[in-house]
Amino acid sequence: MGRMGDGYWLDPKTNQHWKVTTHDAWILNAENARMVGISASEHDRLTTLNPVRDVDEIRLAGVKVGLVRIRSYHDRISVQFAAPRPKTREVLRSAFPLLDSIESYKDTPIDIDNLETMESQRISLRELGLSLEKFR
Repeated sequence: MGRMGDGYWLDPKTNQHWKVTTHDAWILNAENARMVGISASEHDRLTTLNPVRDVDEIRLAGVKVGLVRIRSYHDRISVQFAAPRPKTREVLRSAFPLLDSIESYKDTPIDIDNLETMESQRISLRELGLSLEKFR
């Protein structure tokens, strides 16, 4: 795995995004968790997890409430979300403007992982934009 670059959480319902150092630390912040719809009881449960061993479970809590996790690894961009297939294009349409606004992402392969359908695709930003435009 390459070294980590920029990270973002994106709410595709509002198009609001937050730049993060680590996705898990951002989710463990009670104010952030509440703002994105993680229940108090779920947040309490997350804070009891081991932040190293259970980092993926903590991140997954954000994805489960509908957020899109974006992380640059310099040699690739990772985009993760969980949506039923009919909503996939809508989620990617929401993520595209943020991805397109970051100059260093222009020529970097994007690994898109839909954690609900278990579908993955590697695509360029240009190809993603053309695909989204084609199926408007």
